[in-house]
Amino acid sequence: MMTKPKLLVIGKYYGPDQGGIENHSYHLAHGLKKYFEVTFLAYNKSRSSEKYIDKGINVIKAGSSIILKSQPVSIKYIFHLLKHCFQADVIHIHSPNPLAEIWLLKKKNIVVTYHSDIVRQKVLYFFYRPFQQMLFKNARKIIATSPNMAKNSSAISSFNNKTEIIPLCFTKIFQKNKSNLSLSKLKKPIVLFVGRLVRYKGVEILLQASKLCPEHSLVIVGDGPEKFSLMKYAKKMTHVHFIGSKSGSDLTKCYSECDFLVLPSINRTESFGIVVLEAMYFAKPVITTELGTGTSFVNIHKKTGYVIPPNDVQSLYVAMSSLIKSPKLRKKMGSYARQRVLRNFTWGQSIISHKRILQKARK
Repeated sequence: MMTKPKLLVIGKYYGPDQGGIENHSYHLAHGLKKYFEVTFLAYNKSRSSEKYIDKGINVIKAGSSIILKSQPVSIKYIFHLLKHCFQADVIHIHSPNPLAEIWLLKKKNIVVTYHSDIVRQKVLYFFYRPFQQMLFKNARKIIATSPNMAKNSSAISSFNNKTEIIPLCFTKIFQKNKSNLSLSKLKKPIVLFVGRLVRYKGVEILLQASKLCPEHSLVIVGDGPEKFSLMKYAKKMTHVHFIGSKSGSDLTKCYSECDFLVLPSINRTESFGIVVLEAMYFAKPVITTELGTGTSFVNIHKKTGYVIPPNDVQSLYVAMSSLIKSPKLRKKMGSYARQRVLRNFTWGQSIISHKRILQKARK
């Protein structure tokens, strides 16, 4: 039996419930294990380290000492990185991951998937950028998750000759188990938001627009540091319902019973928006913002929903009102949305494309 080449996957966290990038890297690694012997290096959220085999993948979670500006810091992570990168035939790193990238500058057998720009930590990025650019220069291939990101990101736009587009994919992780959650008693139509309650998601803009719209219910799924200030703002808005984080059958119920989804993000930290794919799979139209990232690549303006300027309450009000008033329009856009997901954002072609790139990048 032929020995599989060794693939080292370098990410921040491991597991399907950690976030959009982590969900992608997890399912991609499991899709590639048919062709590679996969080791996945990630940070652990505690100080202790873990090693185990998960359905054929060697998982190493290195204990973290502290988290500095969203970046875990771990000596153990560096130790495992240096050890396994010399053993690997090919390395696949999910970027940005500054601590890991600095130690890989001279490696040639590297493929980088570039997920998002660093927006908030501008001072740190000023010092980190030269190292990042050196890594990209030496990498065999850079994968961008959308044409918009490849074109508009200053981090990778100068590497067009080695950049390939492979979008993130819809992962059918929903459960048909019975859910006790029901939105059926809420006033229709039901507008849905799903995501972390952090500033860049633009939920306050959504609340302001919702105040102006015709009768509807707004369901906000998620938790985060902005939750209590947002709840305070919406205190007198009886049509707004904060229901916390949901997953599995409860999240399935939210998507199936809502009428459309709004993702009103306000800056490029929102690089793609997996929740948009999830809503579109359920034949729901979506409203997203034009950030020069994947949010306006996945969602086609006036076809699968509306793409509006960020931080624009009036434009969001107009788009929401249009969908609230017209069930026929919602059905038409929702149908296009589902077709687009099934044709363009499934794992089959993505795995084949990644396999081809990684095999070419081997030592």
